[in-house]
Amino acid sequence: MRANQKSVRNGVEDFLCPFTDMYITQGSNGGYSHQGIMANDVRGKEAGIRYPYYAPCTCKCVQTVPSYGQAMWQSTAPVRFANGRVDYATFVTAHDDSFDVKVGQVVPQGVQLGNMGTKGQATGVHCHIQVSQSKDTSWYKNKYGNNQFNNEYDLDDCYFLDDTNILSGTGNWKYLKDVPVGPDVNTDKAIYQTNYNMRVRSGAGTNYASLRVKDLTPDGKRHATSKGENAEAIYQKGTLFTAYQEIKNQDGSLWAKSPSGYICIQDSNMTYCTKQ
Repeated sequence: MRANQKSVRNGVEDFLCPFTDMYITQGSNGGYSHQGIMANDVRGKEAGIRYPYYAPCTCKCVQTVPSYGQAMWQSTAPVRFANGRVDYATFVTAHDDSFDVKVGQVVPQGVQLGNMGTKGQATGVHCHIQVSQSKDTSWYKNKYGNNQFNNEYDLDDCYFLDDTNILSGTGNWKYLKDVPVGPDVNTDKAIYQTNYNMRVRSGAGTNYASLRVKDLTPDGKRHATSKGENAEAIYQKGTLFTAYQEIKNQDGSLWAKSPSGYICIQDSNMTYCTKQ
């Protein structure tokens, strides 16, 4: 992204890549200091220059470690990630030599968040960034001694690369066009049919990643579906429903967003729904 860049669709900010030029010097699960964590170390176009980086969304500082030039930020509202998920973003940036961030400080999307640097344990000018797709601020050492979040995601699942120059590093990078949204998201989308009577944890909220198919219902009776956050819904074999925005979860299951919430359309063992 570039300075003052913004992206808001359907009232939800898109989580943008905070760097104008992205040269990844250490990726996720890197052997030097990223074992077991979904973090990237990013330098700019030229090595050794303390390039600025920008707020990927409107965010508030919730923790600081000044000796490391490190801040933990959290979005002030749910944001849209590159994997299509809408949830709060909690993320850490580190190594800013010019660090002057205060807890409670709010930075609007597109405004400078900090500078790449070497403060703390750094072997060259860069920004360490690590993202959790949740409101959970847990930050603890893993078995390798590296700090991690709960609900961490690899960064190609987190930010959109629009107006970022990719100079080094691989990933399944996404752009805004790859996750379309619009005022017609509830219409003109795929129709699915359930292949089994199934009971699911179906939520109207945004925490689909915690939802799981609970069990199949063998009685064949018609049950009313229930709506609401984490509500349990039972779908009878042959039920048709409209859905859009297929999303692959970390465990390999496939979900579809429907007007009543997120529905598992396939897990690792069998297909529960077929597209009509």
